[in-house]
Amino acid sequence: MRFDALVVFFFGIIVAMGGFMGYAKAGSLPSLVMGLVFGILLIICSYGLWKNHLYGFLGGIASTSILTVFFMTRYMLTSKTFPSGVMALLSVIVMILLLSTKDTKKAQ
Repeated sequence: MRFDALVVFFFGIIVAMGGFMGYAKAGSLPSLVMGLVFGILLIICSYGLWKNHLYGFLGGIASTSILTVFFMTRYMLTSKTFPSGVMALLSVIVMILLLSTKDTKKAQ
């Protein structure tokens, strides 16, 4: 499996688990729903990356961009390192990885 696809897959799992944790800890239904939506979306994108489809790259970039903006905004408002600071950092790392490993000649 390609490294970028594997990273996006595990990031999708982390996002989905974070949604469950937000619901379990604070009773936040929006955390559960959005965690599952973005987690499943990232897992689908990892499959696209693995098969070298353009939707995997574009969906991964779009998802991580949205998550980065959301968690950075949340971090600036609350100044809490966990979960918002950690998730913002992970989102940025995954986005940089995707941008650095993209091979546009092979994308279909």
